[in-house]
Amino acid sequence: METIQPSWLWSVMFCLAGTLVGIAVHRTIFIRGEWHLQAPDIFLGHVWLIVCLLLARYYYQASEVEHLFQALVLMSLGYIPGVLGSIAAYRLFFHPLSKLGYPGPLMYRISKLWHVWNVRNSNNHLVMAELHRKYGDFVRTGWYQDSPATLMRLTIRDKALPRSQSLIRASSWPSTVLGQSAPSRTGMTSSLLAWLS
Repeated sequence: METIQPSWLWSVMFCLAGTLVGIAVHRTIFIRGEWHLQAPDIFLGHVWLIVCLLLARYYYQASEVEHLFQALVLMSLGYIPGVLGSIAAYRLFFHPLSKLGYPGPLMYRISKLWHVWNVRNSNNHLVMAELHRKYGDFVRTGWYQDSPATLMRLTIRDKALPRSQSLIRASSWPSTVLGQSAPSRTGMTSSLLAWLS
């Protein structure tokens, strides 16, 4: 039986379709919730799926379903850059911390892995001091957080600000605090200020 190999145009189309699926998956599923907590499992699941597709394509070689598995492999090769590209674009341009204008190294704004790599020798205090020296009081050290030193500086500065501006400053707290009501955040700010004075 003669097998017909898909043309390069079909290959590109399947990769582009996979890229679009990756963007759609990020925008509809991964953008909601705390998926970064399951990142290792999600990564291993994707690797497992791609390996299974490659094995199925090899197993069904020279059969009628070979082209189906070949198309799925090509789509998965486009899917991964689609998801990762969509995540990077969101974190750089559309994330609330980006809109607030927090400065910081480009790669830190995309992934926390760069920070983890730079502090692998237990020198977080030196890395953070250098980042604050280079970028100022407010430094974005991960895609979802500002530096721990920022929180302390933020609350110390709040003591001299009028109460209305303190509430605006409290919006820069981590997402675990942002999910709480404004009076609760105000109470936390007041408690921390009392403890610091």
